[in-house]
Amino acid sequence: MKVVKGHCAEARVYLWHCLAVLRPGVEVPVFSEPAKFDGDLAGLTDDDLCLVVDEARRQLDRQLGDLERMRSRASALVTVGLAEIALLSGGARDMFHHGCGSAAAWALSTLLVVLGLAGAAAVLTVQAVFGRTDTALIADQSPPLLKPTAVAYAGLTGVGEETVRTRLTVLRDSVLLLVLGALVYACAWPLTR
Repeated sequence: MKVVKGHCAEARVYLWHCLAVLRPGVEVPVFSEPAKFDGDLAGLTDDDLCLVVDEARRQLDRQLGDLERMRSRASALVTVGLAEIALLSGGARDMFHHGCGSAAAWALSTLLVVLGLAGAAAVLTVQAVFGRTDTALIADQSPPLLKPTAVAYAGLTGVGEETVRTRLTVLRDSVLLLVLGALVYACAWPLTR
């Protein structure tokens, strides 16, 4: 996974997600390297190994559930963003007829709303990376299969956790941009009356 750190990392990750809407299948960056599992589970009993597998499956299911909830919220956010675009389009003529200040406020508001809408669309459409098991690969292992399966599952969860964290940040930034765009327009609109 690509990792973005340093100056303006959050803004760069957000813009990368927005641009990925235009390029399907492109890998998007995250904020930090996924946690790696380096343990060997040597001292665990079969019951303990079954517990590791079960908990990893639950964690992977929760990650996918979190992603679906974020996508649901992003879907509602796209609707709000489109409504804001319609409002901005309807008020453009009035804003441009009342001087450079109101035109600049309209342009800033439009830019914020478009960026917010792009972020919400990214949460909906950009490829999400999660750990997954390969049943054929597990079946090719020499018996007993429980230990390599537990090791594989234990190593899968870090990627999904980082994907969920990054998508949640993109969604939060999208909400912030849409709200700021609406506030800028709301503050400038009375000046046109």
